[in-house]
Amino acid sequence: MKRMLFIALLAGAFLLQSPAIKAQPMELGGGLVLSESIPAFGVQGKLTVDLEFLMENLSGSGGLTLFFPASSGTYNYGRWSLDFDGHYRFYDKQGFVFYGLGGLNITHFKKDPDDELTLGKDIGTTPGLNIGGGVRYLLPNGLVAFSEAKFVVNYYQHAALSFGLLMDL
Repeated sequence: MKRMLFIALLAGAFLLQSPAIKAQPMELGGGLVLSESIPAFGVQGKLTVDLEFLMENLSGSGGLTLFFPASSGTYNYGRWSLDFDGHYRFYDKQGFVFYGLGGLNITHFKKDPDDELTLGKDIGTTPGLNIGGGVRYLLPNGLVAFSEAKFVVNYYQHAALSFGLLMDL
């Protein structure tokens, strides 16, 4: 799984060095994430790239979400998630942009018992798919407020709601 993560990061680095990508508008930022599974709260870093050179109304994003460790009963939980999404804008008026999203996800999940006598340890990394939608609102000074709702389909599937700010690069 470490090899797959390395390949994904390497592909992303090469993609960002492409002359076609460098000419496209990009935004960098982050926000907060609320998930329906344990751990429930996290922080997200996000990079978006306008992909109009491929298709009208298309953009892409890459993000890393780190969830705050949590405990429940006799278990400690941890999770991080790496996302690569495509966005298709279907409404763009008066500063609001609504879009559908779909993409790839890599999730690492850890469930550790508090003591060595308790069974049920679960640690793993798995690929999956993202489906959902989002909204952006253009703010002054090159800032963009965003919110997304997505469902991650994989072994550790979960739904998440995120919101935050992006700034022009």
